Amino acid sequence: MVARPAPEPRIWVLHMSSAAAHEFTIELDEVEEQPKEWAFPIPRAWLATALEGSELSAPELDSVDAIFDVRLTRLGDDVFAETRVRASVVAACARCLEDASLEMDIRSRTLLTKDPIPEDLGEDEIGPDAPLREALSGDKIIFDSMVREQILLECPMKPLCDPECPGIEIPEHVRGPRVLHADGSGREVDPRLSPLMNLQQKLDTPLMGQRKLTEGKD
Repeated sequence: MVARPAPEPRIWVLHMSSAAAHEFTIELDEVEEQPKEWAFPIPRAWLATALEGSELSAPELDSVDAIFDVRLTRLGDDVFAETRVRASVVAACARCLEDASLEMDIRSRTLLTKDPIPEDLGEDEIGPDAPLREALSGDKIIFDSMVREQILLECPMKPLCDPECPGIEIPEHVRGPRVLHADGSGREVDPRLSPLMNLQQKLDTPLMGQRKLTEGKD
């Protein structure tokens, strides 16, 4: 006897790529009127797949600190979700192009609603403290795309491996002049500026052509 495959359940998905496996799934029947919490480890394999095609990548090893926490509360037919994503990802340093480890700790609040979401929301619904709003349907909630999108949005525009990173070392033969003017430090002056420095000394005036005013001049 050949077993028939179970019918495909209806699910709610936040723009999740079909290439990544669903890792963070909660049955809608498990959500209660009293807040209830779940904690999911974030596997490195899932993170690597979810970040494919982006400028981020997963670290080499799994981390016990990579956790997706979610707290759900049923509000009638809607669900209020409070989430926290903690994970480490790798990006190219904007200065030296070496690997930069980024520690993510992202909190968000989302209202999952079965009601149609209006295109024009009021000021109290789009302010910085207002929760996000997402459509809710079916009997499962899948948070995979939410986790992925939050990590991508949290990445800084210019990630750094270290705040004091000096950047890529410039070869000596292509470096510019070390000193553009004499400053009394004993450092070498660019010989191309010697005629200008001599003129400055003769005029006893700043380089911008502003001569000293003669004291006592009418």
